[in-house]
Amino acid sequence: MKKTKKHPGALKARRVQAVKAESGANGQAGSGGAPAYGTAMVVLALVIALAFFIFFLPQNKDKSPIVISGLPPDLQQKVDATNAGENKPPPAQEGGNSAPAQTPQTGGENTAQAPSSSKEVVIDFLYSDGCGYCQRMKPIVSQIIADMPPARFEVRYWNAADRAANSTAAGTYAEYTAKGFFKGYPTFVANGNSPLIGAREKAEFYAWACSQFAEPLPDACNRTAG
Repeated sequence: MKKTKKHPGALKARRVQAVKAESGANGQAGSGGAPAYGTAMVVLALVIALAFFIFFLPQNKDKSPIVISGLPPDLQQKVDATNAGENKPPPAQEGGNSAPAQTPQTGGENTAQAPSSSKEVVIDFLYSDGCGYCQRMKPIVSQIIADMPPARFEVRYWNAADRAANSTAAGTYAEYTAKGFFKGYPTFVANGNSPLIGAREKAEFYAWACSQFAEPLPDACNRTAG
């Protein structure tokens, strides 16, 4: 049997092709790993940014602007928004920090006008929500407010429940208690010096209120007297 002699050039060509094939396989493996490496770097950057927001921002008590370079655009927008929010001045409070002044109710239970010192007759009505006689007098008080001229007559309501929160109400009760005017509910005091304690019929209450006026008396007083 005759042996075939291998040509040296053919062997060399085969070796070159084998080396090229091996190099191509390695190159494909390397190019396939590049996307995985890039993804890992993006994830690492996000983790670092998240850690920054968790641990640094709560400690940034001086509200100084945050400057970070090299962040992805979406994270940079969040940082810029945070800076804008921290540097925004707080809204001003209307009326300052003082509490609104509380005034007695005048001309009716649901009004809140400041008492006028120019009225000829000013009646302070001291009452309690749990007082039955007070509830009985309220319609009469509302009627006399409607009958008397508003330029000359005024009723100021002082609820016992307001004394704890309203210093003016507390002072009114203290003053009339010291004078011996306030001894129970209801209590009426005209012009700060003429008390009427307890419930009264309409005619008696009108007569007492009309006695506080100077001449000429209001028409309601003349009608009641007639």
